[in-house]
Amino acid sequence: VIDDQGEERVVALSIMAPTGRPWQGDRLSQCLLGQNLQLDEQGVFRCTRGQGKDAVSLYTVANIVEPGTFDAEALEELSTPGVVFIMQLPGRFDAQATFEQMLASARALAEALQGQVLDGRRCDLTQQALEHMREELREYRRRAHLAGRRQD
Repeated sequence: VIDDQGEERVVALSIMAPTGRPWQGDRLSQCLLGQNLQLDEQGVFRCTRGQGKDAVSLYTVANIVEPGTFDAEALEELSTPGVVFIMQLPGRFDAQATFEQMLASARALAEALQGQVLDGRRCDLTQQALEHMREELREYRRRAHLAGRRQD
């Protein structure tokens, strides 16, 4: 199911380094590249599906420090207290499946770097908070489906 209808929405997960132990850019970059994310010309890591003009951006990973970008030329000097995984809707992908993929990637990064996965507001990502996010995505899909049927 492609969720390319509906209002704009952002789903975010923050991954924070242990207090006082920021991540080094080269190590962070290695972990993200190992999860099939690529650093693009805008300076964010992007998870895409497809190639060339058919490529679809599923989600991005930005530096939690403003302006949110990574300088490919200076990753060795970079140190950051965290990153944020961002999925923008609507998109030409299944939002629920993409969210689960993004969550798995965020958890893998947190495990590899001894970080902590938080919600978009940097609060603990409890099981209840996770279920709430999943329910919101189901509701988004339902509303988008209804909106799409009204347009036909």
